[in-house]
Amino acid sequence: MKKKFLILMFVVSLFMLIGSVSAADKNVNPEAINNIQNIIDKANKGDSRLFKEGKYKGINFTVNKSLNIKGNGRVNFICTEDNYQLVIYFTT
Repeated sequence: MKKKFLILMFVVSLFMLIGSVSAADKNVNPEAINNIQNIIDKANKGDSRLFKEGKYKGINFTVNKSLNIKGNGRVNFICTEDNYQLVIYFTT
């Protein structure tokens, strides 16, 4: 009986451990413009990146995986080529 209980507890512990693994969220500040590509590259598939309100000037980045890009307020991505500007409004 005790052996069955220990095995059951072990199996339940495994499920709890597996269930606690989830996508990671990371906040990104406008001051981090030099690191945005690095932040995206280090993200795992399904992770979220929350951009704080502000202007992200002189940036180019590529997203090559499933990634949730979120923002808090008005987020401006101002790219370097031809002064192209992408303005994204997020509602919270």
